[in-house]
Amino acid sequence: MKRIQRLGVLCWKAWFVVVNALVIAVLFPFLLASTLRERDYPWFFRLCRAWARCVLWSMGFRLRAVYEAPEDRKEPCIVVANHTSMIDILCTFLLVDAPFLFIGKIELARIPLFGFFYRRTNILVDRSSRASSHRSFLEADRRLSAGLGVCIYPEGGVPDPHIRLAPFKEGAFRLSVRNGIPILPITFVDNKRAFPYALYEGRPMRLRARIGRLEWPLGAEAEAVREMKQRIRSIIEHHLEAAE
Repeated sequence: MKRIQRLGVLCWKAWFVVVNALVIAVLFPFLLASTLRERDYPWFFRLCRAWARCVLWSMGFRLRAVYEAPEDRKEPCIVVANHTSMIDILCTFLLVDAPFLFIGKIELARIPLFGFFYRRTNILVDRSSRASSHRSFLEADRRLSAGLGVCIYPEGGVPDPHIRLAPFKEGAFRLSVRNGIPILPITFVDNKRAFPYALYEGRPMRLRARIGRLEWPLGAEAEAVREMKQRIRSIIEHHLEAAE
């Protein structure tokens, strides 16, 4: 019985790869056209929301979100969320209405099809290179000045399964303080159980997410960065504890 269950989960996860490829292939000409000019990114963002909705629905996931201040998600901001699963990106697209782009690791650009558009539209960071990190920071400044939001998973990757919330890096919070841009905290409650990286684990289920209020930076730069990092981490940690 256990072998049958594991085979079922494996087939279901293989379907995740297939449905992603199918949806991106169908949308390919529209996605490509929307990346030819930087000013057309809002159209690309809408297409990504359609892609995310199709994939989550096809996998049997139903996203249930609780907004502490629904109007906040329409404002350009820095989106900060705990990182738990490959479906975090899909969920993030659906939870924030205002167009944003991701700041993420360069390794994702190697994924077929997905990586092609990821490389063309988002800000890539080679975490082993200090120069790359600096360039990505400057590019994020430029995009924020142009009115786009950015999304950062401040744990720097998906932590080990036994770690509920890994330590946060400072990049998102330095961007917030430097640009005077608020942070929108998002907490993914069920994504780790629903679609973990473990090959034979996961299942279709309701996905709970909690979206906090916009949090604005306070005080002088060095102090404000530390304070903002601690404040956002406490909010996400509280939401995780409350959901248990």
